[in-house]
Amino acid sequence: YMEFNQQLKLIRKIEGYTQKKLASLLEIDPTNYQRYEYGKVSPNYKIVKRICNLFPEYSLWLMTGKIGISQIFLK
Repeated sequence: YMEFNQQLKLIRKIEGYTQKKLASLLEIDPTNYQRYEYGKVSPNYKIVKRICNLFPEYSLWLMTGKIGISQIFLK
């Protein structure tokens, strides 16, 4: 089982984004994004929704820890 911050970091790396670039895509301050990845704070619902909209193929995994059939065939 992975914590949300670990999942977020893994997704970012798989997708090839820097912390700064992903923060920009999520329209948040890079320092706040770093805090999410380091597990210092958890993103609020609005930010989680943005993450899921940006990466819909990972949303089930992020929210439940379960892998959907679509994720098995990705990449």
